[in-house]
Amino acid sequence: MKKTTARLALGSTFLLMVLGLGGCGGSQQADRGRTADDHAAAVNKSPETGEPGAAATRQPDGEEFVGQAAQRAIEPATPPSDRMRSATAPAPRDARARTKSAMRSKSASRSAMARRSEPKAAEPGSGRMTSAKAMSPTEAAIREVLDAAAADEPSPGSAPKVSVMPEPKPRMSKSPLTAGGSSAAGLREGPGGGASAPMEAAAPEPSPTMAPRMMKGGPPPEEPSGMEPSARAMTAASEPDEATAPAEPAAATPAADYTLVKVFYGTDRTAIADTILHPLGKIPWGTLTAAAGGVTLLLLVILLFARRSVPVRLGVFISLLATIGLGVCMFQIPRNTKPEEADTSLAYGNGRGVLEMGVCEVSIPKEHEVGELESPSILRLEFNEDPEKHVVLMKVQREEPDEFYQQLRQRVDQDPRREAFVFVHGYNVTFENAARRTAQLTHDLHFDGAPIFYSWPSQGGLLQYAVDEENVVWTVPHLKAFLLGVAEKTKARRIHLIAHSMGNRALTAALEQLARDRSADGPPLFHEVLLTAPDIDAEIFRRDIAPAIVKTAERVTLYASSRDAALAASKQFHGHPRAGESGENIVVIPGIDTIDVSAVDTSLVGHSYYGDSDSVLVDMAQLLHDQKPPELRDRLRGMTLGTLRYWVFLAKQMGLGAGQTQP
Repeated sequence: MKKTTARLALGSTFLLMVLGLGGCGGSQQADRGRTADDHAAAVNKSPETGEPGAAATRQPDGEEFVGQAAQRAIEPATPPSDRMRSATAPAPRDARARTKSAMRSKSASRSAMARRSEPKAAEPGSGRMTSAKAMSPTEAAIREVLDAAAADEPSPGSAPKVSVMPEPKPRMSKSPLTAGGSSAAGLREGPGGGASAPMEAAAPEPSPTMAPRMMKGGPPPEEPSGMEPSARAMTAASEPDEATAPAEPAAATPAADYTLVKVFYGTDRTAIADTILHPLGKIPWGTLTAAAGGVTLLLLVILLFARRSVPVRLGVFISLLATIGLGVCMFQIPRNTKPEEADTSLAYGNGRGVLEMGVCEVSIPKEHEVGELESPSILRLEFNEDPEKHVVLMKVQREEPDEFYQQLRQRVDQDPRREAFVFVHGYNVTFENAARRTAQLTHDLHFDGAPIFYSWPSQGGLLQYAVDEENVVWTVPHLKAFLLGVAEKTKARRIHLIAHSMGNRALTAALEQLARDRSADGPPLFHEVLLTAPDIDAEIFRRDIAPAIVKTAERVTLYASSRDAALAASKQFHGHPRAGESGENIVVIPGIDTIDVSAVDTSLVGHSYYGDSDSVLVDMAQLLHDQKPPELRDRLRGMTLGTLRYWVFLAKQMGLGAGQTQP
């Protein structure tokens, strides 16, 4: 229905337009005898002057006809029944005459328009074509209306047209491959060296939100060489300025709340390389086993008062199975408490090996307290190590002897005092704990020289005391060679030695051998030798060891305590007093400064005061930093034993407070 209405409207519009053109040259009676050419000339020009004539001045009438025709096309068409009646009705005579006249005028107009559209021949002697007669504004308007109507009408069987707004074309920039090169952007070089087929379409210019990220890696793309200044200015105005564009937020790197302390080591333990950590090693199987065992005991007590309770019996059975299963996991799955950032590619076990050297990195937390060796605590629900909270061995790196001593010399050269100290641990200590304790001593003593520790193959177990006694004798030749290498190859001005518990046996034995090997007239190899809680027979120490070791050092200091439970147990085991005991068995020997720390040793076992007590750390710092003798150290008071003197601490809680590190 709509198609038929549109066609009728177009036909009536065209007919009315033709009738309007036929009446533009004056009266219809005057124009009937003219030819088609005369009629066309009369429409456009005046016969006298050649200027636009009366017909040209009546163009608005033709435009009015066009507007009226368009208005009629919009109005509702005549129903089909009315059209049938009008078509069958006899037309009047005058109407038939007017129809014939209109048809003749229509054909004349078409032929005239065809001749005007044909270009004329070139003028003789001229190199240009004469322009064809221009189409009148009215004819142009008609042509536009017709063309628009033909374009809007869909062809039979085709889908209706959908009007879609065109998307704005993105502004194109040079390809990164051609930027700064040939001016022919978008063309690639052909086989012959010329430009050939166009390259892939360049990516659209980034939006302002993408600008910082795109421009961060380099300068902005060059503008096409053929761009006009005005277009270049508009492009620059539309693009965001790099200085004013919002900067991309930098990736925040969280600051580590701990300090890494580099310590050097020598050891004759067995090396364990390429350690494979169990994926379930992070689970605290021991704690879970203890908790399950406690629940089992509690249910057993309840079962004594409710013997007929089926749920209680079932609970006892389940908890017992859980305890057994967790216990199996505890013994079968090796524990892994290391943080993710720790390097566990190399470790040292408890077996006997060969002498090796290397470097360790140990973390000291920011909130470290002097005298504390921070470790995970079950009471704080800490089951794994955290370098921001605990002293953690982060890395172990083995070095060849030449490389080791070269790095050691570099570290000594960085210290104005050119100092170093060597720490020898005692019984029930692993390689890892020895490294942690060395780093803690370095930090708390504010030692700027080279920290070194020697780790012999202690088994790291309370029930392995007899094995440790055998290994501490076996390690003496290795320790002697290591100490001699440190003394001769580092060029340090002062080298201090610190030993603890059973480690004093290995150190004093090595010093005895060095004293025999060296001439008595030579200068001592070491400066300060600190023997803390020595687990050595007191009589053997007085008779054999003390006279020999005083020749190898500038000063020897012995720290002893009457509250040392570990040495009390060793006394019971061996049947003789130990050199690290005080009280009635205190060892006072000429050439050795004995310090009784019983007044400040407030720990439960009283055996690790050399690293746990603030007061002892302060006294050790004054000894190592200032080389003060006991009578000049302000926290000590001299005592007399016969004709010999020894020193005790003035009061109990004395020394650095928590969190303070300056003596």
